[in-house]
Formats: sequence, C-alpha cells, structure tokens
Amino acid sequence: MRERIPILVLAAIVVLLGISNVKAQIDLGGIEPRPFTIIAYDCIGCEGLAERLPAPEYGYVGFGAHEWTGFVQVAVSVDNDGKVTSANAISGHTFFRIRFEDAARKARFKPSDRVASGMRHKMIIKYLVIGKLGLKPLDDAGHKLGIINGLATELPSPEMSAEAKKVCGNGTVDIRVTLDEEGNVISATPLSGDPLLVAESVDTAKRSKFQNQSHISVNEGIIRYTYPLPEKCRSTGDPGLSITAGITSPRVPADCECGGKVRVEVVVDPSSRRPVRARAVSGLPLLRPYAEEAAMTGSYTLSSSFGLPGLLKHTVTIAFSDSTPLANKTDCKKVGTVGHYPPGTKPIEKSEPVFSEAVMRENAGDTVNVVVLVNEDGVVATAQAVSGNPTLHEPAEKAAMKFRWKPHLIGGCPVRVRTMIVFHVSDERE
Repeated sequence: MRERIPILVLAAIVVLLGISNVKAQIDLGGIEPRPFTIIAYDCIGCEGLAERLPAPEYGYVGFGAHEWTGFVQVAVSVDNDGKVTSANAISGHTFFRIRFEDAARKARFKPSDRVASGMRHKMIIKYLVIGKLGLKPLDDAGHKLGIINGLATELPSPEMSAEAKKVCGNGTVDIRVTLDEEGNVISATPLSGDPLLVAESVDTAKRSKFQNQSHISVNEGIIRYTYPLPEKCRSTGDPGLSITAGITSPRVPADCECGGKVRVEVVVDPSSRRPVRARAVSGLPLLRPYAEEAAMTGSYTLSSSFGLPGLLKHTVTIAFSDSTPLANKTDCKKVGTVGHYPPGTKPIEKSEPVFSEAVMRENAGDTVNVVVLVNEDGVVATAQAVSGNPTLHEPAEKAAMKFRWKPHLIGGCPVRVRTMIVFHVSDERE
C-alpha cells in the first residue's frame, strides 16, 4: 500500500502553487512546445535538491484524452539519500496519473542531511502535458481559470470580521479553488484582496458546491467575493467629500535599485485627521511597506463641507525615485514569478554534453532542445529535453544542469527564469 503524505503537510506545499491566471501558470519563457509533448515543468519544495526530473514519452493516448492540455501534480517523498520512496498523483487528468507516478519514482535528487534521520522531504513534481492542440485549449473559454460563481449550486456569502469593519475593509477578494469530479471544493487559495477579508473568504469558499465537473478536464476556477463599504465608512468618491494629503518623500530601501509608483488606500479619522490604516494595493511589492509607512505618517486636510461622523477612505499615489544599486537582497522575498531573459542574454558558465562516438555518428547534425528553469541565483534548478533522439536526452540534461547565468532582476529583485538551451550534435571526425 502506498505511503500517504500527511494532509497538513501536503496542503502547505499546495499553497505554494498559487497563481493569478492560466497564462501566468503556463509560462515557458516564450518557448512553444510541440503538440503531444510532456515537460517536467517545476518541482515545488525541492530546495535545489533536484538533479533530474524525467518525464515519460507521450506515447499512445486514447480518444478524448489526446486533446487534453494541463498539469499533473505528483506528490513525492524523498529520503536523505535522494531516493524517491513514494509518489502519488494529486491532480490532473486521470488517464495520465499512473504514468507520471512511475516517472516521479525515477527522479533523482541530491543526498541531503537537512532533516533528521528517518524523515523524508515532501515535494510536488509538476508535469505539463501538451495535447493535440498545443497550449490553445487552456486559453479557450471552456478551460480558462475564470470566475465560476455562476456554476455554483451552493455559494454561501462570507461575513466581514469586526476587525475589517473597524478600518473600512471592502472590495473584491478572489479565491482560487480546485474541484473534484462531484463539484466539491478540495482546496482554496487566496489570489488577491484585502488581507483582513481573506480568511473569511477562504473558509466560505471551502463550503461552496458546484455543478458536476466530470465532463471537463480543467477543474479549477476563481470564486470572487465583493464586500461593500461598512455603514460607518464613506469614500472620497462620494459627492461633497474631498481630502488633501501631505506626504513627505518616502524612505527607499538602500539595497534596492528600484522606483515607480505605489497606490495606497488610506482610512482617515475625520475627528483627529489622522490615518488609522494604510494598505498598498498596487506597485512593486518591495516598495509597498515603505509607501504604507509614508502614508501613515502623512497629514490630511478634509474639505470644510465634511462634517459627518465615521471614517473616510481615500486613495493616494506615492512616487519613488531610483535608489542606490543593490548591495544585498535581504528585502526581496522569494516569489514564484518566472521572468524572461532579454534577447541575446548569454550564460556566464556553459557545458557541453558528452555523447558516445556511436551516438554522435548516428545523430550527427541533430539538435536537442532543453527547457531549463533558472533559480534566483542564476543556477539551473530543472532541465528537461523536449526534442531530439531520446538517446541524446540524458547527456544534454546533465550538461544543461551545469549552466549558470547572472541573476535576472525585476524591480531590483531576482526572479526565476525559464529559457531553452539548444545543443547541436556533430561527429568530431568530420
């Protein structure tokens, strides 16, 4: 009997898979793989331990399943020697699950002593299946990760917490949910919205029920909740209400070469003319805490016509100028963003695959394309050959794992990058 990963541990890992939309999820760095292709897309929780994540050949697929494009996620346990001790598919088309469990058992990881003896690392290997129509099915209306409120058979309304009411919490909250074939919510992850409204939204989403989903391939969607402005709160968008904000130049992190504008929602107490809350709603994440701090220390002048009791909600825009170059990245939180290297970016370290003489003779002139995921530090995290003779794949993947780039920065912070390495096979005797 297969070993089962504890539910709480598995849930903690699945939270790392949160995404904003399908197109962000299917980010291959501009690479457009051929139909009937399988890619080892990512490894969640691997912490740099993955050496090779093999994916099975696409092989024969029955009618119906051959048009499916999507992700299959396999939860694995890995011991301290880097050996996979169990593999259990937890999402994706049921037709593909068994073959991916078999592939996951063949994955190779570096030995690690990060956990106590006898314990196991819990990870999720994420495979991308490209069906008959390529990536197009995930962009169709019937498969898009969109708002699914209209498909609900039971959609309870969340209650706003007392804490949120005190500071005029309102707006929309989007919760990404995964459904089983019966339409029950099996996972709920917040995507956006006021943090004070998220907990109630997640709990309510888990109690929702949707139409039977056994007839579709992609069983994910977004539940959107809209919270009205509490009765004691008013907005500067109302007639006769205006406010002038006096905010000094915000403090900029010295170790971030970044700039731009941040929009901040400020809740002001008219009696004291002091802010009671400031929440950044857009702009570079690294700058948001500094914008909130500047908004909370600013001064606010209300219009003379404003004399009603309650709180006033106002939005200000705070501009940051570029700061000094990066000294370190302690303020840059690790994010799931997959960026793109600018055209022409070259690695700072390269390696060539080692092929046997027989393989080189038989495949002279052929090429091998290897899709790689480069970590924030410029080191290759995963490598997957997606073209060429299968006998060329393993040497090419090993060589690709030795490549290295300068860290790619977005807003002064390093992000992960997906790109492709092309190896050319030649017969050295020619």
